[in-house]
Amino acid sequence: MLAAFPFYAGDAHLLEDLLIWIRDLGGCKGHDAVLVADAAMPWDSVLLLRDLAKASFDSVDITTNEMHVDGWIPGSNSLWLAAAKYAHTHVRPFWFHEPDCIPLKTGWLTALETAWKATCCQPYFGAVVNHSLASQPNPYLEGCAIYHAHAFLALAPTFDMTRSWTLACAAETAKKAVNTPLVHHFWGQNKKPPTFSESKATSDPINTLTLDCICKEAVVFHRNKDCTLIRLLRARMRLPEKDHRPHELILVFPFCGRDGQLAIKTMDWIKELSDQNKMRRTCVLHFDASPDARTVAHIIKSAEDAFDRVFVSRYKNPVPPYVGYPGACNWAFRHAVYYMRDHFSNSWLWLEPDAIPTQSDWLFAIEDEYARGGKPFMGTMFSNMGHLNGVAIYPNNTADYVPSALRAISEPWDMAMMSEVMPNAYCGNAFICHCRSVSNGRCVDVAGSAPVFNSIRDLGLVEPGVRIFHPCKDGGLIKLLRIPK
Repeated sequence: MLAAFPFYAGDAHLLEDLLIWIRDLGGCKGHDAVLVADAAMPWDSVLLLRDLAKASFDSVDITTNEMHVDGWIPGSNSLWLAAAKYAHTHVRPFWFHEPDCIPLKTGWLTALETAWKATCCQPYFGAVVNHSLASQPNPYLEGCAIYHAHAFLALAPTFDMTRSWTLACAAETAKKAVNTPLVHHFWGQNKKPPTFSESKATSDPINTLTLDCICKEAVVFHRNKDCTLIRLLRARMRLPEKDHRPHELILVFPFCGRDGQLAIKTMDWIKELSDQNKMRRTCVLHFDASPDARTVAHIIKSAEDAFDRVFVSRYKNPVPPYVGYPGACNWAFRHAVYYMRDHFSNSWLWLEPDAIPTQSDWLFAIEDEYARGGKPFMGTMFSNMGHLNGVAIYPNNTADYVPSALRAISEPWDMAMMSEVMPNAYCGNAFICHCRSVSNGRCVDVAGSAPVFNSIRDLGLVEPGVRIFHPCKDGGLIKLLRIPK
């Protein structure tokens, strides 16, 4: 069987985790794979995924959609067409495997192929389901399925790039498809993909599943986007945690005209911490049209001295109703979410100018802790407020998790996304400290006086192990950190 794995920058990290999981399940010897990459994918990332796939499949090829296609529906449509065209050219039936489709058992692909052959190789084989909206075609064949070798010729004429291909092709696929319990599909409700937990005692029981919720006959489950299913399966099978390099974080450094001078101080300090050697990491400078040219040039130069790669994400000044606080901050964050989704496949650290790195290994230590946490988000959690402070790590597909934050205007975006983020967040308080206020020389989790750094004694606010301290509005912490110990 040929397995086709489609991906773009927004879910390449999921495919990496998936291929590692397939390898750890014992691989798929006797089967081949083709990686179906969006044309905008960085080539080095594609090669990394190819090398991971080679550990599990007899052969691994690469194909693309030839031209980048933006957006969920047209993008996913273009990747299916690319996979089907490849299979047609090579005259091979194929299993279409999206990155959020999780194998459940060793030998899963062989089980799918064997069951499909038992149907005399019917044209389509997968989960035949009904859409939650009665106005949509029902039933329809869910996308992760086996397709005959010439499905490209049969289905391409029905495609409408503004409509999901699974629905556009329903009239052709559903009547010729074999419905199988081997593929368990659950889309999720309220536009949220399901998550997995050891129990359903959560704030969102409808979208929270346990392993016992999965059909006993199923060999794959679609769709899980936060790695919680893989983590539970590893624990049940007593398999070790994934063994591969932690994801390299991208630093996103936002600033505007009002905090331009503080941004200069912080980026100069980051350059000093790099100890004259560039960090082999990527930095994205994210700003609107308000900073003056001299400020921008200074920050770019310091960033280029500190980082291996520097990109500029420049967006338009906030427009009503996003003018002022917190609307302008929400505007900046929203643009960053979409920019990172469209241009990179890595998770990213949102480091505001008043968030100060405290040690030379700050970014690498946070990377390692994020990898150990195994959840999409990581940062300072407020136990009495139930929310994650905005200076935090975000996954590449943040837009899928936080629609409320992206719509927020009068409410700060980190507050707006509380219920969406907290089930998917790892507590990084020991590494990223947001000090809400100071009492008796200690940071406390209540409203009050903001921290200030006037003397060496004030460094006691920075607990051992903390790599980022937030906030420091005047650069006072940087001055104290520069003093030789």
